[in-house]
Amino acid sequence: MSINPIEVRRCGVSGCTKPYCAKGYCRLHWERQHKTGTTDDPQPRQGAANSAWKGDSATYGAVHLRMSNRPRPAGCAECGTTEGRFEWALRADAPADGLLISPEGYKYSTDPDLYRNLCKPCHNKQDLGRAECHRGHRLAGDNLYIQPSNGKQFCRACQSMRQRERTMREQTVARSARFEHGESG
Repeated sequence: MSINPIEVRRCGVSGCTKPYCAKGYCRLHWERQHKTGTTDDPQPRQGAANSAWKGDSATYGAVHLRMSNRPRPAGCAECGTTEGRFEWALRADAPADGLLISPEGYKYSTDPDLYRNLCKPCHNKQDLGRAECHRGHRLAGDNLYIQPSNGKQFCRACQSMRQRERTMREQTVARSARFEHGESG
């Protein structure tokens, strides 16, 4: 005597092998049918159709995300190389009146035409050619630190400010930890 295994019902949508839940569908397709009236995979909403779209009031991070989703040209706009790492860089000739400034002090634009595809060395060269840091401090004399390993320029005033902020955060955390343990302080 042979025992027939119990046949598991499957979803009725072609290509779906998930187990049956209700109305002939798996859980995913049943919920999709119930909410939208169709079992078709919804298309992602892009641009103004997306509820999170901010248009010209997009943040620095949102603009970076938009640019990373754009198709890249075959090579660097400066030197033409097709090898190595590429980054979208704000054009050096971008009009200053149309630029936004992030809370960190970086200049950016919501206009994708103001960016160009540069290889990492050309992007660094463009950044090294600037006369001031992203917060507007002059990059010269005692305020300029050049990293010996790669020639990158750093603003000493910004570095001091970051160090002060880090120290204050650490002190605040230490004070709150002492307070939690009943110490005065």
